[in-house]
Amino acid sequence: KKKPLADRGVYESAVCRDGHKNPTWNETVTFNVSDMRHFDEKQCESMEDVTVLVEVINENHMVDDYIGHTRISFSDLYKARRTRAETREMKPWTLFEGRPGKKKGGKPCGDLYLILH
Repeated sequence: KKKPLADRGVYESAVCRDGHKNPTWNETVTFNVSDMRHFDEKQCESMEDVTVLVEVINENHMVDDYIGHTRISFSDLYKARRTRAETREMKPWTLFEGRPGKKKGGKPCGDLYLILH
């Protein structure tokens, strides 16, 4: 059996509007940005072009359904976390169907918005 995402060091969350690909309203998404606490603001400003691959997963008690993926810049994640901006103030990132590195898929399937805790 698969380990729950929480046991894999994943603790940040977001909401995905996935273009009705999976019509369960808004999906809860998890991804790991645990290393962010080791950086300060100046370091993050110099990492403007460093991106984090975010894989979007709809997790429930039966299975982890893979929805899609996108890339978010490390500095954007850090700024959002530092200011604790609300979702409506954040720019959306386009989410793509299909697994990274595979030819099949790559079609946009919705937007990803961060919700900060």
